[in-house]
Amino acid sequence: MKTYYIILFLLLLQIGHVSSQDPVKDSLYRVLQNALDDSAKYKVQTLLTDFYIEKDRDSSIFFSNKCIDLANRNHKYLDVASSLSNKGHALMHLQKFSEAYTCFTEALKIANDPSFNGKTWEIKNNISVDKERLMILAAVYKDFASMMASANNNEKSKELLLSAKDIAEKNRFLKNLGYINLDLGQRYLDQGIIDTALIMEREAMQLLTDAGEIKALGYCNMLIGKIWLEMKNDDSTLYYYRKSIAISSHFENYTNLAGTYSNLTSFYLHVKQNSDSAIYYAHAWLNILEKISENNLGAVYFNMAEAYKLKNNKDSVIKIPNLIHLRKRQGL
Repeated sequence: MKTYYIILFLLLLQIGHVSSQDPVKDSLYRVLQNALDDSAKYKVQTLLTDFYIEKDRDSSIFFSNKCIDLANRNHKYLDVASSLSNKGHALMHLQKFSEAYTCFTEALKIANDPSFNGKTWEIKNNISVDKERLMILAAVYKDFASMMASANNNEKSKELLLSAKDIAEKNRFLKNLGYINLDLGQRYLDQGIIDTALIMEREAMQLLTDAGEIKALGYCNMLIGKIWLEMKNDDSTLYYYRKSIAISSHFENYTNLAGTYSNLTSFYLHVKQNSDSAIYYAHAWLNILEKISENNLGAVYFNMAEAYKLKNNKDSVIKIPNLIHLRKRQGL
């Protein structure tokens, strides 16, 4: 733990002296260059994994692999499990479900085994080595559940989340519980169980706020906006979508920004039938997808075309297929 705090101190110290457009990234790289041992390298590369997770999946996977190698070499197998889960999360967003599944099943095998208690650089002073392992196990279950939902296996996703929730509640892992309730709210929303979804999201918001996990509140606000949309409360829908954009923009959470812009495009297209706002948010959505090098742009172009149709702008509708062809040729 002492090494961890030294890293954080150096990071904060350097941020004030960096003039780059991305001081956090530059500071992390500088700390990594000066890391003296594998423990320090592991911790900084874990921070880089998290830094890139919603911006550049390939870079996030690169640093996850570095962490896995370091942890294996030092027999820190619970850290291997954590890094495998991080890698699986990035692979999920790239829709590489088979590779992600392998990562999660390997991580679960490690985190379920009490013989690996204490095999980590992340031992905390206030909990036992067994609880440390269980905390990692709950986190792996939660990330695995996200992958199952992305692969349209919602029942398995909910089952994994409930397993994670059981561990978190029994051991009072309140931060973990916040993230778990966040995703459970989404599962209940998908099933049309709106009241329970709203309860889960409100509990998640409180737990995550108390834990200082402000970045995650962007996603939480987006989901609450979707819930209010189902309840046909347009004012509350917009309020929470706008809060989501503000938080996600601040933390450069491009995945959540893309999702919220997508929801706003649909809201203005189908609920308000406001073509100008739909076009505005469709372009914002497209810009974010291009930032994260997303190749599957069919949905955003379709919605953009529908918005221009609503505006009776036939010229723009005709130009969209040509724009798609041009972007494909440019490798976008």
